[in-house]
Amino acid sequence: MRQKGWLMLRILLNRFHEGAVEGIVKGVSPDDVKMILNQNVESKEINPILASPSDILMRIHYSWLQPELEKLPKNVVGIAISLLPQPIKTKLREAFKIKEESFNFSTPAHTFLLNRLFKHIYKDNPLPLDYLPSSPMTPLARLQKEDLIEVIDYLGLYDLAEEIRQIVHKKQIENIYSCLSNKKHLYLRQCLHQKEKLVTQGLQLERWNGDCQKLIKLLHHRGIVRLGYALSGQHPDLVWHITHLLDSGRGEKLHGYIQKEEIPGVTQALKLQVKNVIDYQTKAGKG
Repeated sequence: MRQKGWLMLRILLNRFHEGAVEGIVKGVSPDDVKMILNQNVESKEINPILASPSDILMRIHYSWLQPELEKLPKNVVGIAISLLPQPIKTKLREAFKIKEESFNFSTPAHTFLLNRLFKHIYKDNPLPLDYLPSSPMTPLARLQKEDLIEVIDYLGLYDLAEEIRQIVHKKQIENIYSCLSNKKHLYLRQCLHQKEKLVTQGLQLERWNGDCQKLIKLLHHRGIVRLGYALSGQHPDLVWHITHLLDSGRGEKLHGYIQKEEIPGVTQALKLQVKNVIDYQTKAGKG
């Protein structure tokens, strides 16, 4: 039986024989019992594994689909895109510069073709979030793209706080604050009262020319680095879900900073920073 078969069997046992799994599998061969009990999943829900391709694709940024669609014959790309849900469909038409066309498929035909396309472009086939081991980083994978980007931006404020501690010119500090929203300004003040545990390369703001966009871009990059270190040691499928919420450029960049194992003295501290940012956003709202 394949790995996902063992996983599904464990979920069904959780669902129908909760608390009595070991007793139910007594008559099974020792090797099979080991495979069943080794499935680290507490969920009793079968719906996640039955999710439709459309529902799954809605949690993936369209830019990840583009390279796979580019491998298709040109006369097929427009048809393939027409099978996808909105707003992915519109975004990909813009990317491929394809005018909207009307393809009339019956419901069974549309379902069949979308399933075929889905298998072509969804080769990684990660486990649903509900079946992954519990982690304090799981909430990141349930965010919308815009909210995840905001988490990254706020993580960059920790680097800014460290830099501001070294700045003596009041005018420069005022220029920095003018680039931040009120909500970010308040969070930055919180960061200034926390002891930073991560030693990072300075932002070198003495060379900054006052361009707010350059500062925001720099802080965003630092936020990606922090998030990557915070995600180090996490389940590969959780990492997949988080990176694929972002556009492929950001997602691949983030993935480049994620290590297979936790970084001693760093990862745990940054996981706490991620939690603090999410808690702050929940209380303060967007902005």
